[in-house]
Amino acid sequence: MTTINIDGRVTFDDSGAVDVNGSQWTFSATKGWFDGAPSKGGTSDRPNAHGVFAERTWKDGRLITVTGHVWAPTRRLAADAQWTLAALLAEGTFGDFTVNDPDQGVLTSSVRGEGTPQIDWDGRQDIDCLLTFLAPDPLRYASPVTVSTGFPVQSGGLEYDLYTDSTVDTGFLEYGVGGASGRLTLDNLGNAAVYPIFEIAGPVPTVGFEIIRVGTGERIKFAGSVPAGSSLAIDSATGYAVIDGVADRGGLLTVRDWFSVPAGGSIEIEFVPLGSFSAAQLTASFRPGWW
Repeated sequence: MTTINIDGRVTFDDSGAVDVNGSQWTFSATKGWFDGAPSKGGTSDRPNAHGVFAERTWKDGRLITVTGHVWAPTRRLAADAQWTLAALLAEGTFGDFTVNDPDQGVLTSSVRGEGTPQIDWDGRQDIDCLLTFLAPDPLRYASPVTVSTGFPVQSGGLEYDLYTDSTVDTGFLEYGVGGASGRLTLDNLGNAAVYPIFEIAGPVPTVGFEIIRVGTGERIKFAGSVPAGSSLAIDSATGYAVIDGVADRGGLLTVRDWFSVPAGGSIEIEFVPLGSFSAAQLTASFRPGWW
């Protein structure tokens, strides 16, 4: 069964299942969701020659339509359904458009209502509707992936094996606490490149830190402090840096080699202090994306 949930308020499915009130919310067609996203790009004529000059294309926003039907066991419930459909994203705000497919899993886009919701109600127990939504970001996103690390720590951590059963060590001595690399691996299962968000929990000394992409040398350098108890968020998609959700710290980003997690691939990053080591923690998160 495939389900479509809109703004957490209504759920259509393709199987005729009933909700808690005994009503059926079914969809017969959806356009723009399983389609590829539309492209945009400019061209200009080649003077006195065949063809055109063409620049690369980019993907446009995704226009999604849902053709649905509601059957209610009573007229009162049908009237409630009509009100609910008419009120979907009616304030012009954005909400989640989520499709749960048995083979593709759960994917979500942020959408707003577009055009006029067409709601055909004959005053009885059946409603036909055609709903249109615009997703400005054409990607469809899975659940967030989140990994964390602290600054690298060099220490002992030696292990001396004493006994073995030829498969695993059954007895050993340890000398010191193991070190920490300060590195993270980000794996993107989607078929579109996505940009991570980095959250740094203080304390970070005044001179700041770097987030380095291992293997390429690309880096994000923050030349400032993050006090204990505060958190700095750096969005590599938009380039903002905000501390505690309110104070702009973008001016302290002195190197901005923004990097993405490639489609179907992975990257390794390292969290490096520019001054003394501290108990700061880096959390990297992203949502695998699909076209």
